[in-house]
Parts: sequence; structure tokens; C-alpha cells
Amino acid sequence: MDELVLLRNAGLRARLLELLAPGGCGAAPSAELDAPIDVVVTLNEVNNRHGTGSLVKRIFRGRKNILSIRSRDDWGEQDFGDWNIRISQQGRSRQECFRNVLYHLRGRKIRSVVSIPFMADELLTAIAIHEAFGAKLCAYVMDDQNITVPAIPDNLMREFLEKACLRLATHPELRAAYEQKYGLPFYLLPAVVPAALVADQPAISQSHVTARRAALLGSFWDQSWFDGLCLALEGSGFAIDWFGNNRSPWLRFPAERLKAAGISPQGILPEERLAHELKKYPFVIVPAGTLQENGPSRGIAALSLP
Repeated sequence: MDELVLLRNAGLRARLLELLAPGGCGAAPSAELDAPIDVVVTLNEVNNRHGTGSLVKRIFRGRKNILSIRSRDDWGEQDFGDWNIRISQQGRSRQECFRNVLYHLRGRKIRSVVSIPFMADELLTAIAIHEAFGAKLCAYVMDDQNITVPAIPDNLMREFLEKACLRLATHPELRAAYEQKYGLPFYLLPAVVPAALVADQPAISQSHVTARRAALLGSFWDQSWFDGLCLALEGSGFAIDWFGNNRSPWLRFPAERLKAAGISPQGILPEERLAHELKKYPFVIVPAGTLQENGPSRGIAALSLP
């Protein structure tokens, strides 16, 4: 079963990259295109400090002529794309959104646009590029901001999805929810780990077991989950090595709380090194969320967290 999933995932990645080549979605190649550009639209900077950035970089690794467009700056670092710009659509009318895109992209030859929506900005920018340049549109939904969280209006989301010639989702629950609501087919393109990094035999370091040492892997989505974990770990006698981003634009990770919980931030490691390090630990803690009706980040917890 795992092998079939990996094969299907590889096929969907190939389909996404096919859309970035002339002729995708049934469009006829044009001999008039001179070094056409492929656009990737995201909420914020693409880098390895958050999951979306890591996945985008993995999918488009080796691709040329990529223009990365973001709606806002949160991380202070952008390391993806041959070019990158910030285009904010906040408070603009539909006409102004189109004018804004045309102003920034004037003179460009846009072949395709892959939009990863989190706010209405990303949808408006992608639709404007699609309409103004005749670019093929791919919708890649990684986190829900429409069904459980009404951050993106239904009419705008429907327009965006109907204009897309390929619709992708990272999780089965996310795909099912959007297919049911909008009656449009989605395909699953999960954020899987490269097969070469997956161990096929258990490898646990006995020294870490006897030392009561474990790993914390990933990022936190809300303050309450971090605070609750610290409270649970205090007095446990475990030392926790945290592999992930411990500097967030929205959350606080006080040094005194980390110390009291026995959590030692190790930063973000390259995937190959991280896979090697994780073999040492008897178990791993992965930050998640709650399904409480009014809980923070409920949409993410219900549809797109492990």
C-alpha cells in the first residue's frame, strides 16, 4: 500500500510539473513565447522556516524561470525563485487588484500560476494573472481558510476553483471537504518524506532511552498548545530536543518556560541530518491542535495536521 501511495504521489507531482510546461491543460504551445515565466503565489516568504515553504521548494526544485509572489512579509527571509515580489491586495477592489498585478508584471510573459491560498489576496492575485495573461491556473490547498474558518468568501473560492485546471490538496480530509462543498474534483498531493529518508528497520539508541530523552518535531500553530505541552512536561524527567522553528512572528516561546519543561531548541536541520538524528529517540512529539468548536486553528487541526 505504501508503495502505491508513493507511486501515485510521484504521478501527481509529475502532473503539476507538466502544467508548468507548454501545452499543459490542453493548451496549444505557442512559438511566440520567449522564456515564459511560471508564477507561484503564497501568503508569505518561501523558506525553510515553515512547512509551506519547505514543500514548495521541494516540489519546484530544479525548475527555472520561477517568479515567487507573496502577499506579505512575516519571516524576513525569501530564498526561492529566480525573482520574487510582494503584492498586497488588501482593501482593493477587483479592478484595482487587476491593475496592481498588471503594474508589477508588465512586460512579463506568464505561462502558469500555482496558487497556495491562505487569504483572499492569493486568490485575487492568481485570478488576475490567469485572466490577464491567459496563464494556466493550479489551486494547491494546504490549509483550510474557507470551510471551518471563513477567512476566504465562498464566492471567491468557488470562482478560483472553477478557473483552475488542476486542484490539489495535501490531506484526504481536506480533499473530501472541498469536493463535497464545491462539487469539483481534487487530487491528493501530500507532503511526504522522500523515500530515501525513511528507515525500513527500527533503530533506537538505547542511550537515549535510558537517559529519558525524546524529540519534539515541527512548529506550533497556537500559543495554548505550546503552553499546555510545557505544563505537561514539567517534572516529567524527560529532556526534549526540539527540531523546528522556535522563532515565530505570532507566538512566544519564553526561555524560562522552555527550560522548566526541559525543551532544548535545536533549530531547523537539513532533512538528511534530521532523519539521522531522529533515529536516536524512543519517541517523537508532534505539535497538533484541538477540535474544540471555538478552539484556535480548528480548521488546520481538523483538516490538515498529522
